[in-house]
Amino acid sequence: MPPPEPGKPDPASRALADWFWEETVAARVLRAVKEACQNASDSMLRVADKLLIVPMDHS
Repeated sequence: MPPPEPGKPDPASRALADWFWEETVAARVLRAVKEACQNASDSMLRVADKLLIVPMDHS
């Protein structure tokens, strides 16, 4: 398989991300942490939910 063109994402990278976020226990744990942060009274945890835990296209 040839390398991806500069500036274009590698399809294998996307496939790996999709597998991780759709099929692993680790992703389920991270989503549970994200949900706990969403519902937290601590504003910094709510910021972590929005910025740090789960990529937007996999949440």
